[in-house]
Amino acid sequence: MEAFANRIERTRAECSRKIIREFLGCCKKPYLAWSGGKDSTLMLWLTLEEKPDIEVIYFDADSCLPDGWEYMQGLVQEWNLNFRIVETRPLLDVITEYGLDYPGIDYQTMKATVFEPVRKLMSEGYDGSLIGLRAEENRNRRIAGAKYGELFHSKGHKSWECWPLLWWKKEEVWLYIDYKQIPYHPAYDKDRFAPREELRVSYLAGETYRTYGRYVWLKYYYPELFKNLADKIPEICQYV
Repeated sequence: MEAFANRIERTRAECSRKIIREFLGCCKKPYLAWSGGKDSTLMLWLTLEEKPDIEVIYFDADSCLPDGWEYMQGLVQEWNLNFRIVETRPLLDVITEYGLDYPGIDYQTMKATVFEPVRKLMSEGYDGSLIGLRAEENRNRRIAGAKYGELFHSKGHKSWECWPLLWWKKEEVWLYIDYKQIPYHPAYDKDRFAPREELRVSYLAGETYRTYGRYVWLKYYYPELFKNLADKIPEICQYV
């Protein structure tokens, strides 16, 4: 493992640090978007080496897994993070309004929990964001990565965006996390249905991966949470 980790250090990690430094040089008031997932946590770890006081922002849609919130609060204290919570419209309110099977539900949830809060931040003078996006995750991200690269100026937000982990593979992320002993979200160890490399830690509900066991996993590991969720959004029961 050490040989592979050293190779990642020389290639992926050092390249990410260089991009982060370039990004920081472009901005006067940057922030890092942290979800608690493996990618944004690795990005946070790399960024703190360059700017220990970077403002770390969590978009709170009132839909975080309970042990995930404990994990994040623990890292806030352990790493002495300059942490800010930005409350958004609750995710479950959006899903209840439109319905889980609404064709544009993914966009509506992103609009409420990301796009609109980001616009608000830009109005407060923030001029750049670090985002743990990876091209490997889906086709749209690969297209965006090929078009924009790791660092670009967004015309829509009129600010800089930096995707320092854009070309990392998930196996590289996990190998590096293990080698550096970076604390990670406890949900990744809930791997009865899939190995941690295939798990994605996100909000407790949503359209993505609903037909690939998202709610089966939730019901198994968080039964009370699933029950409360099913009371509000009964249609999730068709996916378990």
